[in-house]
Amino acid sequence: MPRSVTYRITDTPDGRFDVAVTLEASEREPARTFRRDGVATLGEAEAWVEGLRVLMAAVGAPVIRSEGGEPAAAEGVLHRSDL
Repeated sequence: MPRSVTYRITDTPDGRFDVAVTLEASEREPARTFRRDGVATLGEAEAWVEGLRVLMAAVGAPVIRSEGGEPAAAEGVLHRSDL
């Protein structure tokens, strides 16, 4: 069964945006978080998430915005500025 994906877009003090994407844990693997840091505009960050949504739809995995106090970034974050 496909694992769900949550994401969070945050703004940074320098006016850029970071995107954190977390792939939920499975029976064999812990949750994994990937980041794209330093995106120039909010529109660019949202467009990147839409591209991720299309990609994940191909494997049947839903992409959901992380809401409230629940962080999309967990321990052991993998920084992937080139995602």
